[in-house]
Amino acid sequence: MGEFFMYLIGAVLVAGITFLATYFWLDKRAQSRVRVSQAEAVRIFEEAETTRRESALAAKDEALRLRGDLDRELNQRRSESERIERRIEQKEETIDKKSLNLEQREQGVRRQEQQLTRTRETWDQERLKQEQQLQQERVQQEQQLEQDRGRLVTDLERIAGLTSDEAKQELIALVEYDARNMAARRVHEIEREAREDADRRSRKILATAIQR
Repeated sequence: MGEFFMYLIGAVLVAGITFLATYFWLDKRAQSRVRVSQAEAVRIFEEAETTRRESALAAKDEALRLRGDLDRELNQRRSESERIERRIEQKEETIDKKSLNLEQREQGVRRQEQQLTRTRETWDQERLKQEQQLQQERVQQEQQLEQDRGRLVTDLERIAGLTSDEAKQELIALVEYDARNMAARRVHEIEREAREDADRRSRKILATAIQR
C-alpha cells in the first residue's frame, strides 16, 4: 500500500514535472514565435515605411520634374506668345505706315488731279484764246489777201501805163511786200507750233508725275 502511494506520488511528480517542462517549453516556443512575429512585423513595417518614403520621394521627384516640364512649357509658350505679339505689332506698324503712305499718296494724287484740272482749264482757255486769235488772224489775212489782190490788180493796171524800168521797180516793191507778209505769217505759224509743242510736253510731264 505504501509503495502504491509512493508510485502514485512519483507518477504525479513526473507528470507535474513533465507538464511544467512542457508548459515552459511551449511558453518559450510561443514567446520565440511572438518575438519572430514581432521582428517580422517590425521588418514589414520598416519595409513599408521605406517603401512609403521611397514612393514619397519618387512622387516628389516626379512632381518636381513635372513642375519643371510645365514651367519650361509655359515659358516656351510665353516666349512664343510674346514673339507672335511682337510680329503682330510690327505688322500693324507696317500696315499703319503703308496706310499713311497710301493716304499721303492719295492726297498727292488728288492735289495733282486738282492741279491738272486747273491746268487743263487754263490750257483750254488758252487754246480757245489761241484758236480765236488764229481765227482772227486768218480773217485778217484773208482780208489782207483780198486787199492785196485788189491792190495788185490796180497796180497791174497802173503798171501797164508805166515805162519798163518803172514797172520793174513796182514789181520789186510788190514782191518785197508779199515776202514780208509771208514771213509774218510764217512767224505766226512757228509761234503756234511752239505753243502746241510746249502744251504736249507739259501734258507728258504732268502724266509722268501722276504715275509716280
